[in-house]
Amino acid sequence: MVAVFLYVEKAHGFVAFPASLPYDIPQDASRKDVRRLLGKPECSGKACTNDILGPQGAWDRFAVDSVRIHFEYTNPELKISLVTLMTEDSAP
Repeated sequence: MVAVFLYVEKAHGFVAFPASLPYDIPQDASRKDVRRLLGKPECSGKACTNDILGPQGAWDRFAVDSVRIHFEYTNPELKISLVTLMTEDSAP
């Protein structure tokens, strides 16, 4: 699997990514903003609480060329908290 994780907010011992996000997505973008800029996601999910991982934010995954870009959002504000870039072959 080939993936890059960009934390927009400091989390899990990682600092916030200091540069611009891929595809000119502003770091303070909302879910609505991301969808406006990238179109309809190829798949998405609602916020939930996982028995093992705890609270999980809503998410969207987009296909952009041969890259899959996954956005996880804060709950309930729906601002970007984590961006994951994956190759087409490694996307779940």
